[in-house]
Amino acid sequence: RGTPPPPSIKGEPHGKSQGETKGKSGGKAKSARPLPGTPEFVPRNWKEARDNPDWAAADARELEGLRARGAYTDVQGLPPGVRAIPMIMRREIKEGFIAPGKFRHKSRLVVDGSRQFPKPEGKDTFSATPPAPGVKMFLSCACQDNHFLRKCDVSQAFLQSDDLDDSEVVYVIPPQGHRRNDQHYWRLIKAVYGLGIATAKWHKTVCDFLRSEGWAAADSNNTIWTTRRDGATLRMLVHVDDLLISGDKDAAVQAWLRTFLGRFEGNEEPAHHYIGLQIDYDRHAGRLKVHQTEFTEELLRSQGYDDCNPVGVPMEPNTYLYESDRPNIPDVALRTKYMHVVGSLLWLGQWTRPEIRFALSQLTKHMCNPGIIHWEAAKRVLRYLRGKPSDGITYTRGLPGGNQLQVYADSDWASDRDSRRSTGGHCAILNGGSVSESCKKHMGVAHSSAEAEFIEACKAALQVVWLRRILAAFGHHQKGPTPLGEDNRACILMSEASGQKDRVKHIDLRVWSLKEKVAEGVVRLHAVATNYMPADIFTKALPQPAFERHRAVLQGLARPPPMLPVVPL
Repeated sequence: RGTPPPPSIKGEPHGKSQGETKGKSGGKAKSARPLPGTPEFVPRNWKEARDNPDWAAADARELEGLRARGAYTDVQGLPPGVRAIPMIMRREIKEGFIAPGKFRHKSRLVVDGSRQFPKPEGKDTFSATPPAPGVKMFLSCACQDNHFLRKCDVSQAFLQSDDLDDSEVVYVIPPQGHRRNDQHYWRLIKAVYGLGIATAKWHKTVCDFLRSEGWAAADSNNTIWTTRRDGATLRMLVHVDDLLISGDKDAAVQAWLRTFLGRFEGNEEPAHHYIGLQIDYDRHAGRLKVHQTEFTEELLRSQGYDDCNPVGVPMEPNTYLYESDRPNIPDVALRTKYMHVVGSLLWLGQWTRPEIRFALSQLTKHMCNPGIIHWEAAKRVLRYLRGKPSDGITYTRGLPGGNQLQVYADSDWASDRDSRRSTGGHCAILNGGSVSESCKKHMGVAHSSAEAEFIEACKAALQVVWLRRILAAFGHHQKGPTPLGEDNRACILMSEASGQKDRVKHIDLRVWSLKEKVAEGVVRLHAVATNYMPADIFTKALPQPAFERHRAVLQGLARPPPMLPVVPL
């Protein structure tokens, strides 16, 4: 569904088998498997679930949902040459994102899609989800426009999609405990969870319904939607079966939810959580904070860092992680632990903790074979998060230049010691907080700092094109070119030069689109003082004073630095 699982499930930490827990010293300690009847118990098979009232009820709810929605028909025997696919009942304990200490027993009957034959083509399985910049822009504009926010969760969404076509017929083996005889099979009518085409089938169903109700897609992936209903402006995010709706009139939002839930069964509630994000929205005060405190605290707890000594920066200045620090013989246990921690940190950095993006860009280069030095660097990021686990991004209504983008780009020339490639980063500020960030190593070696800065400015300009398109769909057309802050004078002058000088004729043609976007009035480069360039936090490990200054800008706690035009010599 596009979102990772919580870092641990009660009694079954992610990446470890059930019954294996962390000792106080940070090592692994063996403990007995949770007993039946305890909140941590998860059945391994149908017999164990049958003997537990909570899990038996969860299984019954899932099976009743399939029967009520006509997901299958019973058949005796299979047509010649047809292979049946096994079905599996997946069980897990949902906790944390509903309320601390609250548990929910969840059973999901899925098809073993790995055994589906023939395999469906990629075009029949792909289903997009809204990117992080799109979600953050949605929330930022909702705060600025004084919108009401609600979320909707569709129950057993895939079972409410359109019926399978004759060319998509699938036969399955009923789950354990529900097969009458050896010739009893189910012929699927609906795209049950686990089928390769299930997600795409559901996405097409909901998109067709939205278009029939007058909604228009704001992006090419059909994940961000807008409309005018009952004299109100409505917007909606579609992330598989999780929907987030905003509107300037609460009555219009409620009316639309009644219409939607009249077609699809589900429930709606205030938008305090969405796809793992926590949303603290004070509409009257005009302030919205998006954060992942629960996810962060659970990650620290699962790794035994919930009571560690915090540090002020995620990576010490002048720290370099070399390929030569990798072991000659890969440590499988260390790699598994490293990949789990860094993968969870990537989820945080992508959404609400952009200040750790540079540290993560260095850690991810060694995912295949990390060494002890790389693992120590990953643990330092955990110690940094321990200092302020509740940090996030805050958007504020009423700031000067509301709903107008400000973009900053920077690059550190030849900073990668192994390849001598540059590291670049850019960020977009909207309504006080960051909505889009990037931190990546460039694809080739730059011959000068001006070239490295020019390449990163081009990447930022291309992102601006998409951001402006989404804002225009929201009704917020930008007033003139989007200001793009740069701290390199040569880069700024190159973007506005009419000709091509001998010193820059070697630069790849694809990055010259920056000059085109400047000429079209999409962006215009402005000068920013190097010491106050917020994108500098994506290019190198900074000392704590500079790090905290730039972090405050990204988190919406400080005003972005001013931009000044450059006068040619």
